[in-house]
Amino acid sequence: MEPYIITQQLVQFFFKHPIKESITASFNYLTDLLEIEGIAALVHLEQDDVYILISSNQFRNSRGVVIKPPVSFPVNEKTKIVTKSEKVKVLAQMAEMDIEAEKASASYLTRNFPSGNNELILLLFGETSTLQKINLHFLTKLYTILMRDSFYLRALNERTKRIKRSSLKNIEKSKTIKTYREFFESSPDGIIVVNEDNKILYMNHAGESITGYSSEGLKMVNFDKIVAENHKEFIKKGFFNLPEQFNLNILTTSKEIVCLGVNKSHLLAKSGLTVLIFKDITETREMQERLSTTSDLLIRLVDNSVIAIIAAHLKGNIILFNPAAKELFGYSPESVIDKMPLKNLFTNDKTLEKINRMLVDDKFGGENRIELSRESVLSSDDKEVPVNMSAFVISGEYEQNDTVVFFLSDLREQIKMEKQLDEYKEKLAEKEKLALISTLAGTTAHELNQPLMSIRGYSELLKKPDLPKEKLEKAVNHIINESDRMAKIVKKIGNITKFETRKYVGQANILDLEKSSNNKKNNEK
Repeated sequence: MEPYIITQQLVQFFFKHPIKESITASFNYLTDLLEIEGIAALVHLEQDDVYILISSNQFRNSRGVVIKPPVSFPVNEKTKIVTKSEKVKVLAQMAEMDIEAEKASASYLTRNFPSGNNELILLLFGETSTLQKINLHFLTKLYTILMRDSFYLRALNERTKRIKRSSLKNIEKSKTIKTYREFFESSPDGIIVVNEDNKILYMNHAGESITGYSSEGLKMVNFDKIVAENHKEFIKKGFFNLPEQFNLNILTTSKEIVCLGVNKSHLLAKSGLTVLIFKDITETREMQERLSTTSDLLIRLVDNSVIAIIAAHLKGNIILFNPAAKELFGYSPESVIDKMPLKNLFTNDKTLEKINRMLVDDKFGGENRIELSRESVLSSDDKEVPVNMSAFVISGEYEQNDTVVFFLSDLREQIKMEKQLDEYKEKLAEKEKLALISTLAGTTAHELNQPLMSIRGYSELLKKPDLPKEKLEKAVNHIINESDRMAKIVKKIGNITKFETRKYVGQANILDLEKSSNNKKNNEK
């Protein structure tokens, strides 16, 4: 370690660059030159008893950071070396440095600035043998000379005074909170007190149970740190500007999102504090969201139903009238809901009385319900409309608050189709009847033609005067037989019970008397 070379190099740093950049650059230079892990500088402002970490080879903050050292740094001509890894680790954390604490040691020395009561502390980290060789007296003296009377130190002094004034205000506010502490702790609701900067000053035990955080752990922490990402923008404008009641999502210590129902109190407003009283409404919120989703679904189902759905108080006005009901009755929902009594939709009062009797009689689908009934309703143009109706009652606290829900299907098209179907059936039956008559006539002509022709032939034979006796008897017997045959055919026609046909000449069909008549019955007779 050559003091002259180091002095020359550091002077060049401080001559060429602003002091803040010079300190950082010089620390990087010394870390490499001295083969140590790191170096940091603290300033102790004695008049305010404040320690400020101003720079290190790993840390750079132009404004400095106020810290609370775990050890005291008295002015001493002797370099202090710390070898215990636990203490070295604490010192490194205080200096915002990342070192191998198990192997490294720390050394430090405090020296007054030449022009004031403030002190500079240089803190070095490295192997013990290396630190023992470094002339820390020389380095500390050199830095106090290079930094004395700098604008940077004066700015730190001024900023520290502001910090001190702010601390005094916070002390006063803490005393104010202490006055109400017993009241806050007795509350079953969570309570958080925040200042004008949205920093948390206090949280009661109920709040700790809800959020999972400790009051001490959140003290002077910005409230934004525990707010869920989707609500950070909401609280940016400050609690003073938020409504008296609002919902807020926060992150618990287990990173779960909890929804808080928050009421804002002005109890400590004169002290510049906002009191937030809150409950965990996560389950309530989830239930509301599920109900809202279900409600939206039901509304869509009702609005898109092709069946007219109407709800009304039994002894009052209509409260639900879906688009299908508008098509059925011709009224707009706006002209009906909460304005028209239920009875105006039916043809007369007797119909509504009948419906009321059916609702209390379990013969029609059970008590307080009607499974299906054909009724008539009255449209806006005073025309009767036939409908299929089902209904059920939703009971209210009092009988007059009972609500009946109707499901109505327009039967006009169905009745029209039924009428057309009946007409078609009649026409079909008439055609079938004519077809039967025509077929029967053809069958009769066919079946009786042969015996008639035979009878006619034998009758012509009987006209001969000299007809032998044998032929005469034969002709008479044939005529008798054919007559019996004709009688049987006529009997079969009289016993026809079904319509069975068989092929005849070409494409013609004639009635099959054997299959169409009840032969068994004929044979028995």
